[in-house]
Amino acid sequence: MLAVARLSITPPPSATNARRINLHINYAPDAVILAAASEIPADYFVALDREHVLKNLTLSKAVPFLLGTPGDCLAWYRSQN
Repeated sequence: MLAVARLSITPPPSATNARRINLHINYAPDAVILAAASEIPADYFVALDREHVLKNLTLSKAVPFLLGTPGDCLAWYRSQN
């Protein structure tokens, strides 16, 4: 799966984008990671953080990708093929 996942390492996000995401999550460490992911063509963001990420409805509307657990991501991936 990793071979076909098109993984990439990104540079740090723009400060403007990190601040924008932080408005929705209000947790700077995760905001920086989510902002960086939003600046690349990511399809899915895997997280275990229910408090700040998974149960955050405003965040899910602010990012251009799906948010979910590893199991959610696998189910989504399988549905794409």
